[in-house]
Amino acid sequence: MRKSILALAMLWMASAQNTQAQTKIVGEIVDGNPVLTMNKAEMLRLYNMNLLKFTGIDGQFTDASIKPAGTGNYVLLFTGKTCRSALALVNNGGKLAPSGISCTTTDCSSEPHGCEVTYGTGPDAGTVYCSPCSNGGKCTKTSTSTSLLD
Repeated sequence: MRKSILALAMLWMASAQNTQAQTKIVGEIVDGNPVLTMNKAEMLRLYNMNLLKFTGIDGQFTDASIKPAGTGNYVLLFTGKTCRSALALVNNGGKLAPSGISCTTTDCSSEPHGCEVTYGTGPDAGTVYCSPCSNGGKCTKTSTSTSLLD
């Protein structure tokens, strides 16, 4: 019995370490500011590939940066010539990991607040929304069970 419990405990610890190793960290908060830590070229390659795979949107993104999105929340903002996409990030003790939720547009990519990731508050805390384009343009919300950077 004691050996079985020890074996189960060791198996649980190994699986927990494996899960942590699989969590991709794209940035961290340093002195109150978000800092990108993942290789940008690889990040752009993965995001372009996965967004096309899941939505059919060929964003052709050429830059990525972390931006604040409300109190303690952040997004990874991808920009291209005509397309912009914001990927919601999970803040886990100052380590920023990608989620499977993004908001993408070509219709209002130059608007400062159109088609952005917004985080619910109060009873909607934990819910992620896409803000509408002020010009009435299309904003595509993508929601996957895995990170869009895997």
